[in-house]
Amino acid sequence: MSQNSRESVWAVSKSNIPFYRDGISQGKEEGTKWVQVDGMCDYLSVSISGTVWSIMHDKIYVRSGVTPNNEQGSSWNRVEHQFSVAKLEAGGNCLWVYARDNLMYVRTGMGYHSSNPNRIGTGWKSIQTPTSPTGVTDIALTAQDDLFVLTDDGKLFKRDGCTQNCPEGVNWAKVALPKTGGSGFLGLGSAPQVVQIGGGQEYLWATTDRLKRAPYTHI
Repeated sequence: MSQNSRESVWAVSKSNIPFYRDGISQGKEEGTKWVQVDGMCDYLSVSISGTVWSIMHDKIYVRSGVTPNNEQGSSWNRVEHQFSVAKLEAGGNCLWVYARDNLMYVRTGMGYHSSNPNRIGTGWKSIQTPTSPTGVTDIALTAQDDLFVLTDDGKLFKRDGCTQNCPEGVNWAKVALPKTGGSGFLGLGSAPQVVQIGGGQEYLWATTDRLKRAPYTHI
C-alpha cells in the first residue's frame, strides 16, 4: 500500500490487481470505496506529488493522467531501463530503484519545482550501495527525499547531499540503531528487515523478524 501527501491511497491485491481508494477527503480520511484500476503490478509507490510508479514482470511503469479530479489516471506507460528491478520507492521529487546487479539507480531530470515540471524524468544514474558487495534488504524515502537503505547485514545508511541538481547525492552516512529498549522505543532483538517512513512528524520505523516495529529515530 502507498500513500502520499495529496491524500491518495493505492494498493495491490494478492492477485497483482491495483486499486485506489476513492472518496478521501478532510474528515473522511478512510475514504468510501476501493476502485479497481486497469492492468496488473507486483508493487507500486506513489510520490508526494501523486505520481504513481509500478513494477510488473521486472518492468517499470508510470501512471499517466492522474489528477486530483481523476485519481485513477488513464493508462500505464513503460519507463525504459537496462537493469533488473528488485525494489522501487518514490519520494517527494525523486525515484530510487535497487537493482539485482546490487546498484542503486536514481531517476534524473525530474524537475518538479521548475517552470516546466517533469514528473517522469529523463534518465537513470547509478551509484554503489553503501556496503557493496553486501546487498540491500529495503529502501525508504522521506517527503524531503532523504533516502534510507537497510543492508542485508542489518546496517542502516542515509544518502547525504541529494538535491534536485544532484539527485544521486554525494556520500553514505551510517545511522546508528538502538540495541536496548528505552523510553518510546522497542528493543531490536535481531537485525531489522524492513524500514518505513511514516507518521506526521516523519518517524523512521524498523521491523525485525520477530515482527516488532520500532520508531528508532526522528528525522
